[in-house]
Amino acid sequence: QGNWCRLLQMGESLIALKAMPTGMLAWVSSDHVNAVDVQRQVERIFLLIPLPHHALEHLPTRLAQQFTDLAPLIHIASPTLGEALSKAIIRQVISAGQARKVIHQFITCFGSCSHHDNLAYYNFPTLETTTRLSLEELSACGLGFKAKIVKLVAHKLLEENFEEQVLRCSSSDEAVQLLQHLN
Repeated sequence: QGNWCRLLQMGESLIALKAMPTGMLAWVSSDHVNAVDVQRQVERIFLLIPLPHHALEHLPTRLAQQFTDLAPLIHIASPTLGEALSKAIIRQVISAGQARKVIHQFITCFGSCSHHDNLAYYNFPTLETTTRLSLEELSACGLGFKAKIVKLVAHKLLEENFEEQVLRCSSSDEAVQLLQHLN
């Protein structure tokens, strides 16, 4: 497994972020950005998943050791609601491996790209980009029949400033109710 590279949008600035298998994290930007702000953004998207020791007690010794060797596990969260919803739609009714391929193709076809140290860094396609694309373009990049709903969600999020509304929700239940009325 190689490096994980990603562009992150922070205000008007793009941050090229690289996570290495060793656990090291590096970033660079051509703009002046505050390192504390980058750290906060990284903490929002890289979520440590603790491995409960009591769960290991119920596994065969060899399997428990394999899980222990993998720890710590990290979940990479989506930095925006639009990205999270698009990925959730893409991941439905296909295998995890196929979903990774489709998401990768979507990102590399339509996301902004920047190069640094001979590495390509991609940002997830913006809502604005997604709404400008035709259904044929979205479908051809691997979305298939999901192109229509991905585009519809992007339109709704932009039209109603939906992400801001969800962020203002006081509870997860309230946010879920708001999202359920997105159609």
